[in-house]
Amino acid sequence: MTISPSILCWHKYIKELTQQLKKLHDDYGSKMEQLQLEHKKGLKKQKNYGLLRSKQRGNNGWNKKPKQSTKNKRDVQTKEDEKLAALREQKETLLVQQEKREEFWREKYQSGLENEINALKDSFNAQKLKWESEWADKLSELEKNIKCVEEVEFLISKEQEKIRQLEQSHKKELEQLESRHINILECSGRRHELEIQNLKQVQKIESEEWKSIIQKQLNGEMQDKLAKFKEALEIQQKKEIDTIIDKFTTENETAIKLIQEKHVESIRQLETELSSKNKQLNEWCQKNQTQFEEKQGLRQENTTMKAKLSDCEDMIKKLNSQIDELNLDKQKTQERSEAQFLDKDKKFGEQLAQYKQKQEILEKTIQMNQKAYEHQIKQVMAEHSSELEHLESRIKQTLCKKDDLIMQLKDNIQDKEMRIVEIEKILEQQRNELFAQLS
Repeated sequence: MTISPSILCWHKYIKELTQQLKKLHDDYGSKMEQLQLEHKKGLKKQKNYGLLRSKQRGNNGWNKKPKQSTKNKRDVQTKEDEKLAALREQKETLLVQQEKREEFWREKYQSGLENEINALKDSFNAQKLKWESEWADKLSELEKNIKCVEEVEFLISKEQEKIRQLEQSHKKELEQLESRHINILECSGRRHELEIQNLKQVQKIESEEWKSIIQKQLNGEMQDKLAKFKEALEIQQKKEIDTIIDKFTTENETAIKLIQEKHVESIRQLETELSSKNKQLNEWCQKNQTQFEEKQGLRQENTTMKAKLSDCEDMIKKLNSQIDELNLDKQKTQERSEAQFLDKDKKFGEQLAQYKQKQEILEKTIQMNQKAYEHQIKQVMAEHSSELEHLESRIKQTLCKKDDLIMQLKDNIQDKEMRIVEIEKILEQQRNELFAQLS
């Protein structure tokens, strides 16, 4: 974790305060030593002054009474010696008491100063540790918030890129799907047209051949086969149409649900659906090819039957009417198949239009989601900005508290200086009182 310059400045300030406290302690120690020296000097002066006064008194008493006898002088001298001894003892006791008082007050004052200085240092160190821990926590929170903001911005950019890529890929795939559908429709239409033309040509050739070749034995067999073939064709076409319609409806419903639920999987499912539809179209084309092959087999059978039906020329006239009816039925079936194919084309076009509408709806939903996501991002940024402002306000409050504590410390130091001055005054008063008592 990196240390901010504000914390470094705060450490420098703390070091300066500790140095100032050391200087104050040293100054107070030097002042106390000076006071002790001055007090000792004063005591020495008082002793010298007392000795001088006692000598002066002795000299004055001796000079005033020269006429007294030696006995009286001796008595007076003994009394004066006793008085001086008593005074000396009192003086010594007073000096001892004064020294004890001074030592007591000095020790008490020094212990009080040391206790207060230690308490101030402890409180200051505790407050310093608290501030350092708070600043470290705040810095870690700020770094975490900055990292969160950076991660959110990185995720937003990633999501935006993903959305853009999905939109581009979705558009490309839809264009490819539309082009594939159009190509499939065109190819299927061309195939159907070619098959219809071939069938028409084959029917014309068959009708001409039948008119010239079909005989009595072919009448019953051909009618039965044609009826069965028509029924089979109609049943197969109906079944295929119903199955294709059901598949289209079910696949469309499932595709819509899946597209609404998941945007990403919709593209894959559309590809699978297109592949399945292409397979269905290929199967349908293969089925038509099988039908065409069956027709070719019938043609081969007809060619084989030509040899057998050489004796049936008499029944051609009767069968012409039946052949015309069959041709009409074939035309009707062809028209029906063409109409069904057109219906399929219309349905497929409607489905394409529905897919386009769904695509527009999806694009609108994506835009709405983007707007909502941007709104959420703005809210997150606003919350982070409010948190940062709250942190700044808290930092300012802590700085104000720090200034208040510094002012309190300064006030405490001033109070202690005033106490020291008062104690010095008290000591001077006591010293003067002692001088007065001794004098």
